Amino acid sequence: MSSPEFKFFKYNYLQQLDSTQNFLQSKISERDLPEGYLLHTSFQSGGKGQGVNKWESAAGENLLFSFVLRPHRWKVARQFYISMLVSLALADTVSYYLPEKQIHIKWPNDIYLDNKKIAGILIENSVVGNAFEWILAGVGLNVNQQKFYSDAPNPVSMAAIKGEKLNVLEVLEQFERRFEPLYSRLLGGEEEEIKELYLRKLYRKGHWHKFKSSAGEFRGKITGVDAFGFLQIETEKGIKVFDVKEVEYLG
Repeated sequence: MSSPEFKFFKYNYLQQLDSTQNFLQSKISERDLPEGYLLHTSFQSGGKGQGVNKWESAAGENLLFSFVLRPHRWKVARQFYISMLVSLALADTVSYYLPEKQIHIKWPNDIYLDNKKIAGILIENSVVGNAFEWILAGVGLNVNQQKFYSDAPNPVSMAAIKGEKLNVLEVLEQFERRFEPLYSRLLGGEEEEIKELYLRKLYRKGHWHKFKSSAGEFRGKITGVDAFGFLQIETEKGIKVFDVKEVEYLG
C-alpha cells in the first residue's frame, strides 16, 4: 500500500493487528513515538470500543487507525476537548462524502448518520503529574463494508449510503485536513469555539427522548456537555449529569 502525503500525521501501516490501539499502547512505553505518529491497518482481530465493547470490521473494507498526541501544556482536567475535536473532524469527514445527510455525534464520541452508527472513537491517555504524557486516539470508520454480523446496534457504512466504494486512504487524508486545523485552534485557546461546534452536532440535543439509567427509564432532553465530558440532561426533576455507560438512549 502506497503511503499518502500528510502535513501532521507520521503515517505507518501494518496489514493486520489485534488492535491499532493495543499496538501503539505497547510501543509507546518502549520508545518515544512522536506527536502525530499514526498507525493504520486493514484488519483488526480484536478491535477495541468503549469499555469491553469490540469493533467489527471486515478485512480491507474500512478505515482503522490510531494516532499519538502529546499536548503537554493542555489542562488534564479538560481532556474531553480532545474527544470533542476528534469527533468533530471525523463527523466533518463523513459530511464531506455525504453532504446531503444529517451527521451527528452521539455522546461521547460515536458518529451517527441519521439513527445509524457509522464510526466510533476511543480515547486513552497517560498522565504524569498535571500533564499529559501521551494521548492515543483510535478510530474505526465504516467505509465500504456492506454487511454486519455482530450485535452492534444499527451499523451502516459510507458506501452503503453513497452507492459506491471509496478509497480508504483518501478518506484518511480528508480526516487529517479537518483534524489538524481544529487541533491547532484548540491548543491556541479556542476551547469554547470547539465546544460550540461539538454541541451543534450533538445527537438528540434539544429534544425530549427516553433514556435509561440505574434508577430506571425517564424522559429527558440533552442540553449540553460539561468540561469534564459529563452529559447534561434536563429531566422533570431538574438537570442530571451522566458519565460514560451511566445512561442509555432508548427509542
